Parts: sequence; structure tokens; C-alpha cells
Amino acid sequence: MTAWSVQLARNLAWTPLLFGAGQYGVAFLDAALVTLAIAATVLFFRRVDRRAAALLPPYRCRVVFAAALNWSVRVRNG
Repeated sequence: MTAWSVQLARNLAWTPLLFGAGQYGVAFLDAALVTLAIAATVLFFRRVDRRAAALLPPYRCRVVFAAALNWSVRVRNG
């Protein structure tokens, strides 16, 4: 449950970093950390319940897409 909590906390921090503080680089790093934490969560969940692990890849895809948009905003806005 630690990996799950870490990825949720990191995800919660991403929105204020990007939209509130305008810290595009830090927000991108945070999104990358969320992606890694989701991967770790999948590995841990797979040991307990494969169905639970199978539900996380679409969420990871959404985070990767958000990170790509975040990177685009960073490149365009400096």
C-alpha cells in the first residue's frame, strides 16, 4: 500500500505544480515519478491480485499523456 499511497500523493501534487505555481519542469518531473510509482504499484499488486494490477495500465497511460502535454507546455512557455 506504500507504493499506492506514494503515487496518489505525487499525482495530487502535480496539478498545483503545473497550473497553480506554473512550475512546468518540476511538474514534469513529478509526472515522471508518478509513472514510476504506478509501475511499482502494478508489480506489487500483481503479487496479490492480477485483476487489480490489470486496472492500472490505463491510468498509467493517462499519466504519460498528461506528462507529454506538460512537456509541451514547458517547451512552449520556457
